[in-house]
Amino acid sequence: MSQRNLLVTNEALSIPPHLLGKPLASPRRRGAALMLDLVLAAIIGLPLYGVFLYLVIDYQAPGLASRTHRVLTQQDLPDRGELFQEIQIDMVLLLYKRKPGLLSLKVREACQAQDRVLLAELLGNFNWKFDMGRSYSSFDSGNKSMLIARDVIFGRFSSYVGLFSIVIVYFTLLTWLMKGKTPGKWVLGIRVIRLDGKSISLWDSFGRCGGYTSSLSTLGLGFLEAAWHPNRQTTHDRISGTVVIREPKL
Repeated sequence: MSQRNLLVTNEALSIPPHLLGKPLASPRRRGAALMLDLVLAAIIGLPLYGVFLYLVIDYQAPGLASRTHRVLTQQDLPDRGELFQEIQIDMVLLLYKRKPGLLSLKVREACQAQDRVLLAELLGNFNWKFDMGRSYSSFDSGNKSMLIARDVIFGRFSSYVGLFSIVIVYFTLLTWLMKGKTPGKWVLGIRVIRLDGKSISLWDSFGRCGGYTSSLSTLGLGFLEAAWHPNRQTTHDRISGTVVIREPKL
């Protein structure tokens, strides 16, 4: 039997000589790069997320996305009330497909029969909200209210599709494609490197980005750890075995 990975070794502490003495990025510079990247992620990611959401909704209920867009962007529509009612009915039909148990018996029966006239009567005095920031939908026949959330639109993938996923994709892909940098890090002249000297892989980038949650879970102290750690490592740096160094822009 191989003895590899059975005994304590110095592998975790062996750092290639060419990395020793590299100038470390200051916490202030790292913080500025992170803030810049978050702004860029919002500028780039939110429109893309909107397009993706539009396409997913339109695939499941053709015409629903365009009607919703018209109601939200045009205030002087002559058929606004009818459009609003059609959107409400389509949303309930989607809710019926995903979470039929949330609906009342009468509404379920109307959905099963695809009776839009009856649905219009049953839902006419309902208050409803469409919120992609929420994970779970709700339907309260007593209070005549319903909430359409991500689980209706994305189904079992709803936990993985949201605003936080934009940040994950941004930092994971760009850190990998830019070989340890992001646009924010490039502007501030810093780079992420592995302590073993190997190149940053896609998995490394994903793991380091996922480690942000650990840094956040300690009320942000995981980020502040860079201020006192000997190698200015944050919690997510220690998880991924990386450091951030100064590297002048080319």
